Amino acid sequence: LEKGTFIGNIVTDANLQGKYTSFELQQVKFRFLSTPELDFTLGEESGFLWTNEKIDRDKVCPREYDCSFNLDVVALIPESMRFLEIIKITIVISDLNDNAPSFPQAKISHKVLESSMPGSSFVIPAAIDPDSGDFGIQGFELWPADSKFDLHMRNKVDGSVELRLVLKEQLD
Repeated sequence: LEKGTFIGNIVTDANLQGKYTSFELQQVKFRFLSTPELDFTLGEESGFLWTNEKIDRDKVCPREYDCSFNLDVVALIPESMRFLEIIKITIVISDLNDNAPSFPQAKISHKVLESSMPGSSFVIPAAIDPDSGDFGIQGFELWPADSKFDLHMRNKVDGSVELRLVLKEQLD
C-alpha cells in the first residue's frame, strides 16, 4: 500500500449514521485507543483512515499466508464528555506479486562420480521469493525433463524449501 492510501470511512463503515443523530455526528471526534502497530492516520473529525507510510506486506508479514492488523478507535463527543462507542477495525493487507524469485547464486556446480548409485542426492540452493501464498514460489522444474537427474522439493517447518538433485540412473 502506498503512503496516503485511503483505508476507509469509520462513519459509514461502522454504520454510525444509523445509530446517532446528524447533530451528534457533527460533534463526534475519533481517536485511536492505543498506538497502532503500523503508521495509520485517523481524521479526528472525519473518521477517515489512511496509511501514513508505504506498507509492504512482504516486510510486515513475511512468509505468512494471512496478514491483518487490529485497531480500536473510540468515538466520543468531547464537549459533553460523552463516550459513544469503541469501533473495532481489522485491516487485511493483501499480497501483490511484486517480487521476483531469485537464486542465491547465478550458477552452481556439483561433481558427480560416474560410480554414483541411482538415488544419490545433492542439496542445491532453492530460490527465494519474498512474496507469499499464491504469489510465492509454487514449485521448481528441472530442464530438460529427460535428464538423468530428478528434482525433489521438501517444504521445511520454517517455511523454506530444501531442493535435492537426485540421480535417476547410473551415469556412463
